[in-house]
Amino acid sequence: MIIRIAVALSLLFLLGCSNDEERLKVNRDIANLQEQIYELERSQTELKGDLRRALDEVDRKVEDRSSQADVQDQVFSIKETLSQVEARVQDLDSKIASLGRTRTDVATAPMQPVEGDESVPIESVSGEVVEQQFNKAYLDFNRGKYDVATLGFQGVLENFPNSPYTDACYYYLGRSFLENKDYQQAGENFRVITTQYTKGDFIKQAMYYEGQCYYYLNQHSKAILTLRELIKQFPGTQEGMLANQFLKKAGYEK
Repeated sequence: MIIRIAVALSLLFLLGCSNDEERLKVNRDIANLQEQIYELERSQTELKGDLRRALDEVDRKVEDRSSQADVQDQVFSIKETLSQVEARVQDLDSKIASLGRTRTDVATAPMQPVEGDESVPIESVSGEVVEQQFNKAYLDFNRGKYDVATLGFQGVLENFPNSPYTDACYYYLGRSFLENKDYQQAGENFRVITTQYTKGDFIKQAMYYEGQCYYYLNQHSKAILTLRELIKQFPGTQEGMLANQFLKKAGYEK
């Protein structure tokens, strides 16, 4: 389905391009995006195999009823992993949808004033430069290089504060800090999403992980409020169900 969307999008772009140079740029961007999609699909295949083996192990434990608590933990972990995979697929769908708007120019952060020069122009760069920097950081994130990815996402935010990737940078900064168990920094980045980008693509995931950060920081009242608000605003979603399970697992609810 993702590949079909990419192919359809490429045809639409090709029809609208006015010259060979733009057509080549679009082809290159879509080829890079498709490469990411293929890589994700390969990792999904491996992950599904791991999950099937984990589920088989769960079934065996359910049959002998010897370790119910351990079974519940494994089921929760599996569901959370599936949610993360779905989130990455959604991320790629969003990137395909935004491929056109990244063609517009974005302004970099204002340069520091130079002594004796009262008018320093703001440099303009193409959306392609922003996209390349974001994709590099995103690739480092997917490879588990969270410290490197953190620097990459922070660089995009500092140099291109008004780019279409701003909310995505805050989200993946939060995820990178969370993977490194820096719950304070992770929570601060997720909080930017939940307060400033409430209509964006990452609001449900950010609320879920922000609630987790509060839990690990022993801020239990905030954890409960955040997770319950997620369930209230997005009932029936994967993130809402995970929030409900986390509340029970943490002992907040029966």
